[in-house]
Amino acid sequence: CDLMKYAKTKKAKFTFDNTDHEFYVLTIKDPCAKDNFPRRVNKNYFCKNDKLDKEQVFTVGGDLVIGLLHNASECTTDQLVSIASNEMTGAMCEFRNSQPIEEVQGGMGDIFIQMAN
Repeated sequence: CDLMKYAKTKKAKFTFDNTDHEFYVLTIKDPCAKDNFPRRVNKNYFCKNDKLDKEQVFTVGGDLVIGLLHNASECTTDQLVSIASNEMTGAMCEFRNSQPIEEVQGGMGDIFIQMAN
């Protein structure tokens, strides 16, 4: 649910062994300039001053890469309908995503939301 609400999917090129490859990646906005950067996250690892430290993390278009999708493709209309009508990714996500951030209690989920929001 949190990924569906806060992450974006982007296509990115990477080079491995002198060969270019395209992948879809999951990204969130650069969190480094946030006044409310999560205390439980080591900001010095991700950030250099108020920008992402590109020597420590991967970025695409200025956004922080949080995941790489293998063999990914865009969803068809039927797949999107199926996702929306699924109990977990439909109704449960709608409920969770409508909660105020202060009320989200979810272990790593609340930390992710603080980073990504």
